[in-house]
Amino acid sequence: MAVFLDTGVLVAAYNAQDTERSRAQGILQRIFQGEWGSAYTSENVIDEAVTLLFARSKNRTLAQSFLKKCLESQSLFEILGVGGEDFANTADEFLKQKELSFTDCSILALMRKHGIRNLATFDAGFRQAKDIHTISQ
Repeated sequence: MAVFLDTGVLVAAYNAQDTERSRAQGILQRIFQGEWGSAYTSENVIDEAVTLLFARSKNRTLAQSFLKKCLESQSLFEILGVGGEDFANTADEFLKQKELSFTDCSILALMRKHGIRNLATFDAGFRQAKDIHTISQ
């Protein structure tokens, strides 16, 4: 069993100004206690989260601090890359989807490749993926 961490949960848990912070921290606490087994995210999610934190806050130090925390947290979650076949699968998924971003499609591609069924997310768009169980509480 395993769980994949989406951008919104990571950003909300880290950003003191985020309205979903408490909920995100609760989810992460359960993940890091091993409730769903091993935890994963991706380079694309980290990229999106750093960009989002910087764009929303205009605070480069906050975004840099988040990135450093993610790099230090690799004992808590593994950061997967997207290349070659993964990128092609992401592109195929994006061309089929109507709601999900390219990064979200990369999440689906990686989850399917690695047999991960649980996704910690606040994004309702993932509910359309019947083979994915979303964790939002």
